[in-house]
Amino acid sequence: MLGVLELLLSHSLVSASVASSLTQGPANPAASAEKEEAKRARDAFDGKRYPEAAARYEDLWASSREARYLFNAAMARELAGHEAHAYFHLQRYLARPTMMAAEQEKGLGRLNDLKQRTVPLRVRSTPGAELTLTLELKPSGAPTDVGRVPVKAEPEISKSVALSDEPGVYVIYVEPGTWTVSAAAPGYPPESGEVLVRSHEKPSLDLFLKAEAPAPMPVTVTFSPPAAVAGGIIVTTEGPGEPAQYTVPPSGELTIPLPAGTRLLRAGAPGFESRTLSVSTTGGSQALTMELTPRGVSGARDSRQQFSHGLKIGGGTVLTLGLGLIIIGGAGFQPSYASFDEPCETEGAFCYKPGAHRALRNALWLYDTGAILAGAGAAALAYGVVSGRKPAGKQWKTQLGVGVGLVSLGLVAAIASHAADDGLEDVIYRPTPGLKHGALGGLITANVLGFALIGSGAALIVLSPVEHKLFGKKKNARVHARISPTLSLTGAGLNMRVGF
Repeated sequence: MLGVLELLLSHSLVSASVASSLTQGPANPAASAEKEEAKRARDAFDGKRYPEAAARYEDLWASSREARYLFNAAMARELAGHEAHAYFHLQRYLARPTMMAAEQEKGLGRLNDLKQRTVPLRVRSTPGAELTLTLELKPSGAPTDVGRVPVKAEPEISKSVALSDEPGVYVIYVEPGTWTVSAAAPGYPPESGEVLVRSHEKPSLDLFLKAEAPAPMPVTVTFSPPAAVAGGIIVTTEGPGEPAQYTVPPSGELTIPLPAGTRLLRAGAPGFESRTLSVSTTGGSQALTMELTPRGVSGARDSRQQFSHGLKIGGGTVLTLGLGLIIIGGAGFQPSYASFDEPCETEGAFCYKPGAHRALRNALWLYDTGAILAGAGAAALAYGVVSGRKPAGKQWKTQLGVGVGLVSLGLVAAIASHAADDGLEDVIYRPTPGLKHGALGGLITANVLGFALIGSGAALIVLSPVEHKLFGKKKNARVHARISPTLSLTGAGLNMRVGF
């Protein structure tokens, strides 16, 4: 049977070679070299050195892409006992876009004969597109091992052996033995498996490719404050896969290679609250910042900082406005000295003409208004500085009490400076020849200080319950305060009642 097969294949080989020689054009160096190589291949075939003939015809096919060499290589492989190799050569031969009917009939005949003497191996693999299959037979010591090389089917050939009604299934006709089959596709690491092929069986092999993981992307995170970095910040990555831990170096910058996707970075340091940061690595390398918060600061820290920052700005503005009014009052008070008569009976006393009290009254009005604003602004500014570092907490009642006390002292000072004998009421509305310069300065100082205390105390009375209402634990706290001043020409008093 094998002798008849060799005779038939040899006759086909000769016919193909002769037909080719009749169509060759004028001789040239490349054509001469090809003709010499074709002669060596034919000589090897005629000498039954089929592995050598197959290798020569395969080289001729690779360099010239002439179909006759591919067909001859298939016949040489088949006679060498390399049926799987011959099977793929015939599949490639029949897959040509242009082919005469006689060539197709001859190729199909050889393919069908080959299928009768081999075993169909089913290979299931995904993905199906652009799949490259490689088959290698384990040596068994048989004569057919001579010249055997791995069989490689590129994507265009693997498609020709795929089943149209079963996506991802490939049927390859091979000779019996132990085969190692590998599957590879762009973007997928290759997968391989081993299968034992016996005659009159239908073996199968599954090779499912998994997508290749993209390269990790570097993410650089800069940590603060320096105290947390010095204490040692530990960063843990959380997400798909195993978590990983990193220690932030003294520079405060840490570069972490993260796989594609979304990960959580959890950072913590002794004495600081832990913090998480969501990082998406779909857009390449990134540079981020992370600031840790000292432990013990409530969650309302950011809002309180905004609150305290606003108090600093507003308090500074009000303080500046109040000081400006005091300066304007002082400037307005100076011209009133021209209204005093000179000399007085008492040296250093004030003797002034009628109408001079108007200038004094306007100056004192500016003094008092400016003092209230300056006091309130100074209290708000100081409160903002303290509140940004330490929350009110349970101290708000104490702060409220201090505010009430300051208002009380301010009212006493203001009332005393106005209502006392030879006070500002007397200075403004009637001649006071016995009043000296020092006494007038003391009255004005006491008056301004009193109104400044009223402004600062009023600011504390307002701010302490407001901060407690916004950031304290007791959201429904209420404050009731009743202040009843008592005024007379000879003295002043203040009745106070505060309820919580």
